[in-house]
Amino acid sequence: MVENIAEEIRAVRIDDACVICGGCALVCPTNALMLEDDGIQVKLHLNPQDCISCEACVDTCAHYAIDLDWVDSVAGIVAESAWVYCRGCGERLANRAEIDVMCMQLAQAGFSEELLEFTANFCTSCKYHRAGILKR
Repeated sequence: MVENIAEEIRAVRIDDACVICGGCALVCPTNALMLEDDGIQVKLHLNPQDCISCEACVDTCAHYAIDLDWVDSVAGIVAESAWVYCRGCGERLANRAEIDVMCMQLAQAGFSEELLEFTANFCTSCKYHRAGILKR
């Protein structure tokens, strides 16, 4: 009789703190973590079978979103976020998860709602050219 039991292996586990910056994929020696960018969204893929538990991704993650854990050996997308584009010129700024974290940190530092909106939606060049519309 064949039992249908999922094979478990020790591999990376990514939680909601992930901003999909791509640092983990850059340092992964086996490409168990890989970024996919289609211009609309960025996705972080995990192939647990390729993970060698080296912890390079854990050590690299500035948001402490990665840990090693026993996981079902199912590959797939572990994080994804839409790209945000400058409202002034259309230049790609960052992914939505990164912008949300930045806005949360700036709000905690006391930035006004108007300044948060401006910061989150315009590139550096457009901010410079439009700076006259904001009062300090």
